[in-house]
Amino acid sequence: MQNDDEKPATVEAEAVTPPPPKEKKPKAPPKPKVESEFKKLSTTDELVAAYNDMVPTAVDLGIKNITPVKMFVDVPVGVKACERLHNLIIKSREPKSEDKTVAKKSKKKATTKKSKGNNNKVKRRARPKFNEEAVITFTGDIPKRKGSAAYERWDKLRKHSGKTVKAFLAASGKPATLQNAITAKCAKLTEKK
Repeated sequence: MQNDDEKPATVEAEAVTPPPPKEKKPKAPPKPKVESEFKKLSTTDELVAAYNDMVPTAVDLGIKNITPVKMFVDVPVGVKACERLHNLIIKSREPKSEDKTVAKKSKKKATTKKSKGNNNKVKRRARPKFNEEAVITFTGDIPKRKGSAAYERWDKLRKHSGKTVKAFLAASGKPATLQNAITAKCAKLTEKK
């Protein structure tokens, strides 16, 4: 138990200091809101004309998928479309910042340093080589759909049946077509004696 002489212990609360306020980055001053020049146009026909006047400029600047329009459903839709195209034109005219291009270049350098040799190149199959004096013998039908490019290539090969490989290649025949026909057992080569 407690004596009367003893005073109850008091706990003093420590003064908690709040953390220093974080420095805020200065924001760019807000752009004054300017009423869109397109909102002044009162009919969809005027908006169509304004939009179509901007289309050649957009195409010249390299903006893709921009084509003239015939009509807008209503005035607000036309205003939004005109503003969107106008903003795209403005953005494409702004000079690109150098910081982004430097970062992209450094990334490319890093990737080329990692790879050794010419691993980045696509490896292609070697062209099939044939004895140019061998005679082509086409057997069977053409296993391609009529009217297709492949059918035309195989038909050229069929027409050169009994002729040499040299004659087929000289007629702009493709070696791959000949190889595929041999693999499909639709053609065979016989050596000239």
